[in-house]
Amino acid sequence: MDCCGDDSEEPTARCIQREVEESDSECGEAHGKSGHAYGVEPLGSVALGRDEYLNMAERLSCMETKIDQMNQDLDLVRNDGTNQLKQRLVDITKKNRKLQVTTETQKSRSSNWNQSCMALMKASRSELKKMHTNMQT
Repeated sequence: MDCCGDDSEEPTARCIQREVEESDSECGEAHGKSGHAYGVEPLGSVALGRDEYLNMAERLSCMETKIDQMNQDLDLVRNDGTNQLKQRLVDITKKNRKLQVTTETQKSRSSNWNQSCMALMKASRSELKKMHTNMQT
């Protein structure tokens, strides 16, 4: 289908939205002023359906990307690309370790920040209590 003037097989979200809008207008013309066959427009259902359709199209695109990556990995295995596969495994392992270090660092920073905030709150409370007692006397 040629949705935006090009012959690509994968329609973009913009193209999909244009097709949905054109379909909505054709439906409105076929059934009179309202887009619904009974003359009552369901509140928000058209927009909700359009958003849901666009979300599903985006998820489908992501899944297709993952499938393509898996097919490439399978081709490596089939073509006895063990060296390439080993290198990819090493690269992914390094990336995983880097992410683990990053998350541990963030947890540590978060914990330190939390402790310093709690200490500041306790100090502020004690200062406020002193000020309160001084004001009462």
